[in-house]
Amino acid sequence: MIQEQDIKYFVKASIEIKQDYFNEFIEFCYAELGDYAKLAINSMIGCLKPKEREKWKTLSITTNSNESFNLFLESNGCFIDHRRIGDK
Repeated sequence: MIQEQDIKYFVKASIEIKQDYFNEFIEFCYAELGDYAKLAINSMIGCLKPKEREKWKTLSITTNSNESFNLFLESNGCFIDHRRIGDK
């Protein structure tokens, strides 16, 4: 286990940055990415503080229709996709 006295370096985060901090990046995107510049900029800024996700995804594969319906009820609703593989 790491003890507090073992830590030699740390990154001290700040709460604020200058208003023009990303200007160079934004100018680069517009110069190099053309029509995709705005998407790149918004994507990068959006990733700085992602929201907590309330949705989740799971996958269950079964050949038993009763089991799949039970999973549907346990998950408070979901999408059921039916696929035939061979004769099943």
